[in-house]
Order: sequence, then structure tokens, then C-alpha cells
Amino acid sequence: MWAGAIAALMVLMASLPLIGSLRAILTSSLAGDSGGSLHGADLAADQSIAELSGLLGGIIVRFSVSLALLLFVVIPFSYGAALAGLRAMRAEQPRRGDFFAPYFHAREFALFSVALLLVTIAPLAIWLVVAVVLSVIATIVLSSSGADPLSQVPMITMLVMVVGFPFVFLSVYLQFRFVYGGVAIIDPRMGRVGALGALAKSWRMTRNQNWPLSIVALYAMWAPIREAVRGCGIGLFTRGLPEFLALFSGSYEVLVERTQSQETL
Repeated sequence: MWAGAIAALMVLMASLPLIGSLRAILTSSLAGDSGGSLHGADLAADQSIAELSGLLGGIIVRFSVSLALLLFVVIPFSYGAALAGLRAMRAEQPRRGDFFAPYFHAREFALFSVALLLVTIAPLAIWLVVAVVLSVIATIVLSSSGADPLSQVPMITMLVMVVGFPFVFLSVYLQFRFVYGGVAIIDPRMGRVGALGALAKSWRMTRNQNWPLSIVALYAMWAPIREAVRGCGIGLFTRGLPEFLALFSGSYEVLVERTQSQETL
């Protein structure tokens, strides 16, 4: 859940400029629709194109940097820390190399990381497409009815947020089902597991565990916030994140034992 939570957070951070830019584009287009002369409309269109080019360039750079940081640093080191926590749970001595374990399984872990990102981003990307379509339809309907589209931007934004809830829920649900695959790849007790095998194993481990995992996830998300507030920021690193890591590693160990006991029956 640590890697899943950070992945979701960074994807959201990378998506915020895009969402803000789309809202700015929508606002500019609405303002252009309610403008006056044809010459003014042409100037507004040229200005909008220039602004759009600059916005898209900035979005591509930010998203590329966030994606590279996510793939090559955040996800591998998060799962490496989870392995160290797992060894401590098993009364084993954590090793420094545990933090770099994903790099020792580079091919399998890279495929898993890409798959995890895809299942996270795909529902959000669909939501983005739906949001653009809904915004265009709402603008056309409001313009044809004689209403001022610009004044309805908050309503359109609220509609887009409500419609997007199922897509966000699907993204979180798929993370729950696949997030333990990364630990399965680097867990010494699992032997050599490929990316597809790890994803399938995580899916089996989390079957019929939605409510228990939801409770664990909510508490795990609350722990860093609580300790950060108590410790004036320092508590996030001294107690919050270690507690988060312990919950993730402990839930993985419980799910592994539960799955193995069911398979032996």
C-alpha cells in the first residue's frame, strides 16, 4: 500500500497541471464563445493556441519527470523497504541490499511496475476523456439555450468530479488487488516469480479481502498524517512511515499464510 499510495499521489500530482490546464482552456473557450467581433475572436483563438502550446509543453515535461521518478526510484525503493520490514516481521535480520532488491530483479519488477501504473492510470485517463466530452456537450447545450457558459463553469466542474468518482474507485480497487505483486517478486520465500505470476498471485491473495484491506489501508493512510501532526513533521519519518511500512508488510505476510493454508486444503 505504501508504493500504491505514493504512486497514486504522484500520478495525481502529475495530472493536476493537466486538469488545471484543461479547465483554463475550457474557461478561455467559453470566454471566446461569449466574445464580440470576428476580429477579436480570431485574436483570442491565436492567443489560445499559443497558450495551449506552452501549457502542453509544461505538462509533458512535468509528467515525464514524475513518471521517471516513479518508475526508477519511488516504486523500487518502496518495495525494497517493504522487504526489509518483512524480514523484521519474520524475526530475520534486515539487510542493506533489501532496499535494492527490485533492481536485482530488474526485468520482472519493471514489467510489474508498468502494469501497476497502467491499472492506476487507465481509469483516470478514461475519466479525463469523459470529462472533456461532458464539458464540450455542456458548453454546446448552454450556448444553444442562451445561457452564459462562463458562469456555469463551477457547475460543469462539479459534474465532472461526480462522474469521475467511479473511475477513481476502480483505480484504487485495482491497486488493492495487484499491489502485493511487487513484494512477491522480491520475497526470497516465493522463489523466482515473474511479473505475470506475481500479479496473479496478488490477485489470489486479495480475493474476498476488500473490507479488511480497506480498513488496513485507511489506518495506514491515517498513521503518517497523525504522526506528522503530533511530531510537527518529524514524526512522519520517525513513526508515521515506519508504521505504514509495518502495516503493509504485515498484511502481506498474513495474506501469504492465508493463501498457502487454503491451497493445502
